[in-house]
Amino acid sequence: MKLVQSFWSKPYINSAVDAAETRLHGGWIDKKYYYMSWALSCLQLCRYYDHVELVTDRLGKKILIDTLELPYTNVRLGLDDLNDYPADLWALGKLYAYGLQNEPFLHVDSDLFIWEELRSDMTKSPLVAQHLEKEYAFYKNLMEEVAPLNLHIPECIKARHRIEPINAYNMGITGGHDLEFFRLYTIEAFKFINANKQNFSRMALGPFNTIFEQVLFYSLAQTHQKPVNLYTYTTGEHLVDDEMKGLERFRKTPPQSGLTHLYGSCKGMQPFCDEVSYKLKKYHPVSYEKIMDIVEAEAVLSF
Repeated sequence: MKLVQSFWSKPYINSAVDAAETRLHGGWIDKKYYYMSWALSCLQLCRYYDHVELVTDRLGKKILIDTLELPYTNVRLGLDDLNDYPADLWALGKLYAYGLQNEPFLHVDSDLFIWEELRSDMTKSPLVAQHLEKEYAFYKNLMEEVAPLNLHIPECIKARHRIEPINAYNMGITGGHDLEFFRLYTIEAFKFINANKQNFSRMALGPFNTIFEQVLFYSLAQTHQKPVNLYTYTTGEHLVDDEMKGLERFRKTPPQSGLTHLYGSCKGMQPFCDEVSYKLKKYHPVSYEKIMDIVEAEAVLSF
């Protein structure tokens, strides 16, 4: 199966540092850790899979391919098409990448690292996601915050909300064989976004990404009765966080944990940054030294 990663450079450069869910430097403390995360994520994928594709824009190619020399087997440009959208809609790059796919795929975020081949069922399923975010207070509070704006909300989300609390799938890893569903999903997501352009200036766009990506994916799959195979069926915010991004588990990998996803606030915590740096240096020292040389020479300042 093809593995895919996507990098829309506009959020990396232009997101406000104090914005909710900022993606300035990918949400990392410093850009060097963002580069290290990209390198570690890509190189671990390439260790286990033969076909790893990057979907990006011209600047993204300059950074990841021309400068960091990451060994993607294929590079597709196109994310420059998104540059009329606000930088804080950072999930748009992923959505665009999903819609481009014409063969079974798994999309993997750049802050997610694998330490072994994924389970075989993950590469054979119609739809895949990382885990279920069941009844998280975050989504309830977010929907209450945007309610006064009278947003255009897709009917599938409203229908699910009438019968159950807001749920979502974490999509640190997602994809599958059901390309027709992904085409429908990406079309609906862009309709959702475009229908609310007039509200962009009145809302915090960072958290909104989770609605049009993760809540919509869950609601649409439920509406069309599409089963989603999950990497982990653990539920409960604390338990999932411990399983997927707990620092002690990360320090022990590999081989005790097959996958680490440093989503959320952990990218702003120095111990996680240090561990990414340590693992890149240990398992991919050539890439580590290259990044350190780039940072020390301040070559990235020209980007």
